[in-house]
Amino acid sequence: MVVLICVGCGLGLAGLIALAYEAVRLIRTARKAGFSSRAHVQEVMGRVQRLAPRFRDLEVKQRALAEKFSSFSTKARGSN
Repeated sequence: MVVLICVGCGLGLAGLIALAYEAVRLIRTARKAGFSSRAHVQEVMGRVQRLAPRFRDLEVKQRALAEKFSSFSTKARGSN
């Protein structure tokens, strides 16, 4: 029983260490990218969320344009 408790605690500590390591890596990466505060990160995330619908619309338009070019290319090859 004691062994199981020790193993469980060891696994829990290993998980916490892994989370701390990932957090440190994330903080270092954010600093390298120029983020100095949590407010700045939240501001950027807000911008990303506001721009997401525009990017989806742009993607749909690009797909439609690619289909038109594809059909135009097929018609041009057929007319030769």
